[in-house]
Amino acid sequence: MKIINGLILMLGLTQLILATSNEFKLDAGVEQSVLSGDIIDLNGKVLSGDRSKIEHYQWEENGKVLKNTAGDEIIYWDDANAENGYLPQGDGLHVLKFVVLDTSGKKYIKRLIVNVESTANIKINENDLTFDIRPEFPVKREQRPEGNYRLSRGHYLDVYVGDVIPLSGIVDASKKHLVDSYRWELNGKVIKNQLGDEILYWDEENRENDYVPTVAGREFLQFIVTDINGKETSKTLLLKITDKNSKDKHGNDKDSATKIAVNTVVKGEKNYTDDHDFFSFTLDKKQYVEIHINYFNKSKRATLYTSDLKKIPSHRSIPGSALYRPINLLLDAGTYYVDASLYNGLYTLEVKTTEIATVDEYGDTKETATEIFDGSTINSYINKTDDIDYFYFIPKANGTVTIKPTGVPKVQVGNEYKYEDDIISVKKGKKLYLKVKLPSRNYGQHAYSFSLSFHQ
Repeated sequence: MKIINGLILMLGLTQLILATSNEFKLDAGVEQSVLSGDIIDLNGKVLSGDRSKIEHYQWEENGKVLKNTAGDEIIYWDDANAENGYLPQGDGLHVLKFVVLDTSGKKYIKRLIVNVESTANIKINENDLTFDIRPEFPVKREQRPEGNYRLSRGHYLDVYVGDVIPLSGIVDASKKHLVDSYRWELNGKVIKNQLGDEILYWDEENRENDYVPTVAGREFLQFIVTDINGKETSKTLLLKITDKNSKDKHGNDKDSATKIAVNTVVKGEKNYTDDHDFFSFTLDKKQYVEIHINYFNKSKRATLYTSDLKKIPSHRSIPGSALYRPINLLLDAGTYYVDASLYNGLYTLEVKTTEIATVDEYGDTKETATEIFDGSTINSYINKTDDIDYFYFIPKANGTVTIKPTGVPKVQVGNEYKYEDDIISVKKGKKLYLKVKLPSRNYGQHAYSFSLSFHQ
């Protein structure tokens, strides 16, 4: 009995294997978009299965066998006749079926979606255009000037005079059938490649063209696509062109660094992408130092090094923005180096120094607070990061007090920072305590000043 069951099981598996071997895997092609009036080639393929079991092939839509452009039904008996010209009828989505019938009468079906568009409704947008330039010329995004969100961030390349640039633009795959031609222009004229031919082409097979800039400066190139209705869509690519042989006023390394005096504004220009402008300054004694660098409409930071080229963090980002502020550094006597190489273009640099205030003029607690009076002005230093200077004021009548602070340290009443426009209510004879301290993310020594005014 067990042997019979085993034979039945083996027979079932054999039948299943044979049934599976008769299955066909089909390929009807990829989904495509065409224009009204375009003829497409219907080319169905059998990827796997026993072709000797195929009765014939056909193409259907809505249950009806399709006809080719000659008016014959698309029915064929071998792969050699698989390609058939078909004209879709009407705009919109068409679900076509590639059908294989086997000798037993069973159907195997693979669907193909064809989207037919009216030429009256075609549209290519700027977002459909893409710069497809080789990796050695990375396309970058221009940053908006700080605080100006009305200006768009354009695409650009950093290049040198004489570079051979493989200009290449493409259109989104879903819109390629709408394109009549492509071209590149500069100042309204079609650009020419090295051979002197205009960069004008009709298919993306020939889209890569070599263009050589000859003069340093900026060139705004237009990648222009003309659709089949003659409408043009364009996208701008900015070339930032640098002459490698232009005069570089400041050295690229420590050994060729430009010596500068502290507390003096120095002008410079980063001439090209790989340019590094090195400066050196010397401190005769231990001092507080801040590196102030100003690129036009750019984040303000540089790189500070010790004499053996170890980096010293010199700038701190301002939360919620792309801005940076100098760190107040306490540096020992010696020579230091600044590398100004963040952005191409003009900049100013100043190494600001401040003497160390060795005497703490004002007490750090309420018990050691210094009394101030109406009209008083205090000029002093926060001597170190955790220094606090306490003051108190005793009003001779009920009224209000205003405080006008300047400098980095902040004046507090209680736990609240006070500003020039703030009005503080006071009562006769009741002490008003003020404290001056560094706000968070500030370190070291800083000068400050504030004045107090009483109003009755």
